[in-house]
Amino acid sequence: MVRRGDEILLGFDVINNWHTELKEMNKGKIGETFHYPNTFLRLLFYAKVYYH
Repeated sequence: MVRRGDEILLGFDVINNWHTELKEMNKGKIGETFHYPNTFLRLLFYAKVYYH
């Protein structure tokens, strides 16, 4: 995510790597699996900070 002036440019790596990252996060995990990858949660945090 890059801020340039008044616009934000987002990479689509979050979407492209969604299943790969979840598979790695859930490897060997006991209990309920993660539903959202860390990069997606970070993206939401950045959007909240930017638009707040």
